[in-house]
Amino acid sequence: MLGDIFAYIEGAHPIVYFGLLMLAGFGMPVSEDALAIWAGGLIGREQNPFPVEQYIVALYLGATFSDFVTFGLGRLTQKKLGSKLQAILFKDPAKVDKAMGTIRKYGNKAGFVQRLSVGARLPISFFSGYSGISAPKFMLGTFLGACVSLPVQLGVGYAMRNQIAMALQFLEDYGGFVAAGILSLVALTLYRKLSSDDGDSDLEVSVDGGEATSAPESQPDDGGS
Repeated sequence: MLGDIFAYIEGAHPIVYFGLLMLAGFGMPVSEDALAIWAGGLIGREQNPFPVEQYIVALYLGATFSDFVTFGLGRLTQKKLGSKLQAILFKDPAKVDKAMGTIRKYGNKAGFVQRLSVGARLPISFFSGYSGISAPKFMLGTFLGACVSLPVQLGVGYAMRNQIAMALQFLEDYGGFVAAGILSLVALTLYRKLSSDDGDSDLEVSVDGGEATSAPESQPDDGGS
């Protein structure tokens, strides 16, 4: 798959990179990391037929806008099908709503986090939109995160410019394991947050529902004189 894509974009205008990344936002199997590493290799070998800044702009905008598309698809799915999906998959809708509230509470950094999540950006972006995380905060985090992820991707390609096939093969072979590890870590973090909030809620219910008891009043001494 990767070989077919790179054979096609050999010498292609950077706008093609942007277009491929936008397709990735809709779920097409296009690897952002592979495209950026490939571009870094081209730049490193001075085989880029277009100015370097055009590749950087195309990759940056393609990566961030692609995340916004995926986020929007998640939000649209929640609005159109959310209640039906939750009713089918979960027995207690109230618990699902509570879980979504917890995710929104702790998910303001999701945009930045998913930018650094190799191979796991699509599901994290989609779920961020579905759960109702603030769109402006997600976008801001995505823009800032891309300022970190893109230089790293290009830097890897530049450093391995003469061994680019090895770098891409390594990504293809082990990228899925990295993605699975990142998603497992995210799921574990969410589970711990949900468990923590459930414990706090139970404590509040116990305090609010308990009946206050007062110490028995002392009786006056009626002893005769």
